[in-house]
Amino acid sequence: MTQLQFKLLLVLSIFATILRAENETLVIGADTWCPVNCEPNSDNPGYMIEIAEKIFKEQMVKVEYQVMPWSRAIVEAEKGNIQAVVGAFKGDAPHFIYPQEELGLIGNSFFTHVHNDWYFQNIDSLKQIILGTINGYEYGDTVSQYLANKENLDKVVEITGGKNVLHRSFTMLLTKRIDVVVEADIVFWYQAKKANIADSFKFAGQASKPTKVYIAFAPNGEISKKYAKILSAGVVNLRASGELKKILSKYGLQDWQ
Repeated sequence: MTQLQFKLLLVLSIFATILRAENETLVIGADTWCPVNCEPNSDNPGYMIEIAEKIFKEQMVKVEYQVMPWSRAIVEAEKGNIQAVVGAFKGDAPHFIYPQEELGLIGNSFFTHVHNDWYFQNIDSLKQIILGTINGYEYGDTVSQYLANKENLDKVVEITGGKNVLHRSFTMLLTKRIDVVVEADIVFWYQAKKANIADSFKFAGQASKPTKVYIAFAPNGEISKKYAKILSAGVVNLRASGELKKILSKYGLQDWQ
C-alpha cells in the first residue's frame, strides 16, 4: 500500500465515522407533560427536550421526540424501539439507566375545583373523593399505597396517557366527573395557566416531596450508558455556560439547584 493509498483510506474512514455519527438518532418517547416535554417539532417542545437536543447536537446525534402514552413508552424502550423516556422518576422504571445528573426536582400535589373544600389530610382522606390518576405514572409512596389496595380502585378514575392528557383531567374536574387530580406542581399550573383556567382550581395538599426527575435510557446495554454519560456532562456544561438558565427561563422556570 502506497502512502497516498493509506492517506485516502484514512480520509474515507474518518468520513464514514462522521457520516455514521450524523445519522445516529436518539428517539425519546413520553406523553406530553408540559413544560417538561410539550409539542414535538414546535418552538416550545419542552425544557427537557431542548436540553437534550442541545447536548446531543454537539455530539452529532439527532434527537427525535415522539408522543405516546407513558406506559407504552416504557414498553417501547424495553423492546429497544425507542432509546429513552423523558420525565422519569426512578420509581417509574427502576431497571432503566439513569444519568448522574437529574433534569429537575418535581413534587406531586392534589388539586381540586376551586369550590371543593376537600383537603388532603392522610391516606384515609382519599377515600372521601373520586381521584383522577394517569396510567403508569408514579405519584410517590402515599398514592402508590392507596392505589395498591384494590378496595380503593372503585373510587379511582385512571386516565390513559397520550397527547393533552392533563387537559382531559381539567375537563373531568370542571364537569365533576372526578373530585381531585394528583399531578406534578409545575406541570399542573403551567398548563392550567396556558389554558386560562388556573382560577378554576386550587391546591389541596402535597402528595409527595420534590424528587429528582430524569431522561432515562432503555435498559439495553452500552449505548444507553454512553448516552447517560453524554447527557450528564452536557448538563454540567450548560449550567456553567448559562445556557441552562436561558432554556429554563423560556418556560418560566429556575434552575432546581
